[in-house]
Amino acid sequence: MFLIEFTENKFIDAERIDFINLADNKVIFQLVGDNESFFTVDKALERQFINKLEDVNQGSAIASRHHHINNPNTKY
Repeated sequence: MFLIEFTENKFIDAERIDFINLADNKVIFQLVGDNESFFTVDKALERQFINKLEDVNQGSAIASRHHHINNPNTKY
């Protein structure tokens, strides 16, 4: 679980974010399994939110790559 603040004192598990939209001068996102609700990131937290989400994505890619490297059943 990797919590990201999207509204003052409100956090979301970044791994649950399924969709993010950066249009119309705001950041909105949806969660896995919830195609009806949209959440808007507070303007003051947008930069921090995007940076932390990028960190999560990079960490997931690194963890996935390490899994394959350390897996004796693969050739890489």
